[in-house]
Amino acid sequence: MAEQQGTSNTTTPSSKKTRGRLPVITLPAVTETGEANILLRAPTTFAVAIDPKSDSYVAAGAAFMSGYDKTGDGNASSAAIVRYQTNDDEDRPEYADLGTLVQVTNLDTKTNRVNLKVIGQVTLDNVMSEPYAIKGRQVPVECGDWAEYENVNPTAKIKDDSLAGFKKAIEKSLQKFMKTSVQHPDENVHVTQQSLDKYISYIHKDPFEAINFLIVKYADAPGRESFDALYSLVLTSNNPSKYMGEALAAFDLFVTQPMKISVELETGVKKAGVAALEKLQREQQLYVQRLKTQAELDWINKELGEDESEVDEYENLLKEKKAAGVLPEPVIKECEKILGQVKRNPNAMTHVASKHALDIFLKHFPFGKDSLERPDIDSAKELLDENHYGLDEVKERILDQLAVDIRRARNDDGYTGKPLLLVGPKGIGKTTLAKAVAAATGRELAFVPFGGVNDPNELRGHGRTYIGSKEGSIVGAFIRAEHANPLLFLDEIDKSGSDMRGNPQEVLMALTDPSQNKTFKDNFLEVPMDLSGAKIVATANHLDRINPILLDRFEVIDLGQYSVAEKFEIAKRHIIPRMVKEAGLDDGVLTFSDEAVDFIIEEYTHSEPGVRRLEATVKKLADKATRQLEMGAFETIQLTPDLIKQKQWLDKPRGRPDEIPAINTVGWVNGLYGSSMGGGVLPIKVSAFSSMNDRESQITHTGGFGDQMQESLKNVSTVIKGLLDKSKLAATQQKQRGILGKSSDQDKEAKAFKRRWRIETDFHIEAVGNMPVNGPSAGITMTTAIVSHIFELPIDRHVAMTGKIDVHGKVHGIGGLEQKIPAARKAGVKTVLVPEENRVDVERLKPDEKDGVNIVFVSDITEVLPIAIPGIEHKIDLTPIQPKTPANQNIQAEVPVEKHVSLSRQARKLFRGLAGGPKI
Repeated sequence: MAEQQGTSNTTTPSSKKTRGRLPVITLPAVTETGEANILLRAPTTFAVAIDPKSDSYVAAGAAFMSGYDKTGDGNASSAAIVRYQTNDDEDRPEYADLGTLVQVTNLDTKTNRVNLKVIGQVTLDNVMSEPYAIKGRQVPVECGDWAEYENVNPTAKIKDDSLAGFKKAIEKSLQKFMKTSVQHPDENVHVTQQSLDKYISYIHKDPFEAINFLIVKYADAPGRESFDALYSLVLTSNNPSKYMGEALAAFDLFVTQPMKISVELETGVKKAGVAALEKLQREQQLYVQRLKTQAELDWINKELGEDESEVDEYENLLKEKKAAGVLPEPVIKECEKILGQVKRNPNAMTHVASKHALDIFLKHFPFGKDSLERPDIDSAKELLDENHYGLDEVKERILDQLAVDIRRARNDDGYTGKPLLLVGPKGIGKTTLAKAVAAATGRELAFVPFGGVNDPNELRGHGRTYIGSKEGSIVGAFIRAEHANPLLFLDEIDKSGSDMRGNPQEVLMALTDPSQNKTFKDNFLEVPMDLSGAKIVATANHLDRINPILLDRFEVIDLGQYSVAEKFEIAKRHIIPRMVKEAGLDDGVLTFSDEAVDFIIEEYTHSEPGVRRLEATVKKLADKATRQLEMGAFETIQLTPDLIKQKQWLDKPRGRPDEIPAINTVGWVNGLYGSSMGGGVLPIKVSAFSSMNDRESQITHTGGFGDQMQESLKNVSTVIKGLLDKSKLAATQQKQRGILGKSSDQDKEAKAFKRRWRIETDFHIEAVGNMPVNGPSAGITMTTAIVSHIFELPIDRHVAMTGKIDVHGKVHGIGGLEQKIPAARKAGVKTVLVPEENRVDVERLKPDEKDGVNIVFVSDITEVLPIAIPGIEHKIDLTPIQPKTPANQNIQAEVPVEKHVSLSRQARKLFRGLAGGPKI
């Protein structure tokens, strides 16, 4: 806004002590053209273009038109104070504590220009709004107090010897380059003897005024750098020692340095060749033109819509975002804080991270992008069915929650519902199902992998002081999704680990907690971020690896596994068409017969719960078919089981079928297992051998037993001891002892039988498989195998079983039946023993998963043994084992009163002899 019209060479008028209150005209530090409103001193006149609606224009008009005078000396009529705004922020302006006392000489209402004459510098003590009477109406105008003019005149406070040295230093600096500089043709650095004498005269009268004049005259571009130099002089004007240092530095920068460059240029021409001349010219251009072109570059950049620097770019972006109202207040404050740090120390190493944080706040994070186009429930169902065949129960549960989301969102657009956790084996379609949920809710997918993550800072980010620090993967997912309300897909949350740095699942606790995710703290960004608009869907293979508190925050949906019929439809509808297309084949060139699809599923991927291996097998066949077609061996190909079994295609299945005994075998039971890869038959075999130690029998094991299997084995050992006590031989021994009152041969035989199996024999159990096994579901299997070996009775080879056993022989529920029963059916098992507690799980199985298998529900080991071991009822009393009554339990209520008779020893003996009954 400010334009300098001229600088008078007359001396400064005498200081005048002025007190009172005058209107304040506020000017920005830098004009629209990039020039600085330099703090001018007397004698100077200049004109300012002011917005007629602004307080500055009203203040100037008040001073000029009303002849307002509060100076007290009658000579400052139409006076005002010019105050400078020292930053470019219109919302948070900062002002110089010092102003310029001016006299308003003319006010042109047509051009809105005000002519001002500088009187001197003043210190502003207070600025407040006061009413002015203009044309009969009261107008609020800012008015200010000022101190005496001498208070900002440094020459009044500098001692004579210091002032003399200061003047001498400036005079010497001018004279040093006078002789060579007068010979230079460039008028910008041409100093005549007459001009030099005049400058020295100014210096002796008022060094401050002289330096001000010389800087304004010789600075190539009176821009921000010039303004900063003069502003520094004003700020230090009450401190003589600091003032002289600032004055000499400014004088050297704007006056003597251009002269020095010119002198060195002339000297270089004489001493060096053309190369040296070009170098000096280049240096001179780079240095001198830096200030000369700064204002022009600023203007050009703004005309092109570009900012003059990174900082200016960030400041403009911040203004735009603030105006749009999309930035939260904590983010605004953090951006302003970072910009202030970068301005104060632009070369600091930490500014790389700080600028990256600004990029996130102002360029990348999708603040304000939160609108959603939610499909209706019918459209959501179509999207879920589009790429997923089967999983009907799973899709029903998802649709139930989506219906609630859609209904709740009508009144609460930020409602996201309870987070979903999709649990199931790999290849079942958890990822594609999450994508379908994203489409069904109208959200962008934000993917966050958890597999192998051990450090919570990978999710929350590292602090900016770390080398290479950046935002965490949670915030990064929002940035990649380019939406503030995405579907946040947390993949394989059970695969994260924990170490001394913490547990990543703790981050999920904050993310899934509605009271915390509105202020999610990323260590890199250092401000709370509202992530509550995201709908969360997570996946996992194993629930037991997830923190129970975290698990409780999810709506857990078990995906189970695909049946054979579902795999067939998925292969025909989705996998085969996609793989044929990816192989570059046209429709009809490669086809799969229905028998071929069944053959692939049954023989090559039968134990797989999902379809990943099925997909890989179909791809392999499509690639081989493409090769055969390229070789010209076929024009079209239809794959059949006979063709697939040929060596150039897939060859015969290499997987070993589940092993079941060829005949009924002692100590060999068909156990069952389930895993993320599917299910199968797990043979449990028992061998016994003589013990060399006089102690309780030991049960050793091989086959990769896990902790739960070993715990279950302890229960098995206890149950076996109870069954030995219930053997028919032991029961006969007890009966004979009761009748005869003494040991018999059968008694001795019974004792020898129990001693043999409890003390003289050790057992070895083997879980025949090529993978580690764990879990309590082999309890009844191991018990049955040991009982078979003890009584030397073979086990029905067509029977398989699964169930947990406790110390009383009771059978309890287990998991994984959706993998175990189809595997038993595939292996040729006819009867499967399942805990009674799992009846509901069996009823949920699809017909093709259990048809052809007789499922028997059991609740006690005594129900298991006669089915698995024919003839065992002749060896053991199969009455269920009853827990012993605690010693302190009152059992009188359960026994008839008449049986509680107090008898003497002789009476009891007589009763025994007469009745022949057991002891009472």
